[in-house]
Amino acid sequence: MVRKLPKWFWYSLIIFCSGQWLAIPILNNFVNSARDIVLAVIIITAVFYPVFFITMMFVLRKKNNLNKEELMVPGMILLLPLLLYVPIFVTL
Repeated sequence: MVRKLPKWFWYSLIIFCSGQWLAIPILNNFVNSARDIVLAVIIITAVFYPVFFITMMFVLRKKNNLNKEELMVPGMILLLPLLLYVPIFVTL
């Protein structure tokens, strides 16, 4: 049985997802084309998301003493930020 996930886990997930979507309008002010925004989205997905995912899994394992089987549920929940950018990748 999976233990209750800590509040900081949910807060960090909300902050990361919000930051992902807020990055698009902010980048729109600094770039000249939609291609540059898509490139920034790819960079966020390819660089920042894996760092966030690995950091969260490592901290959950060490700080909350979750074993590998208990990390499956938070791992599935952490796929949410990746799925939020699917509409942008579909439009490519």
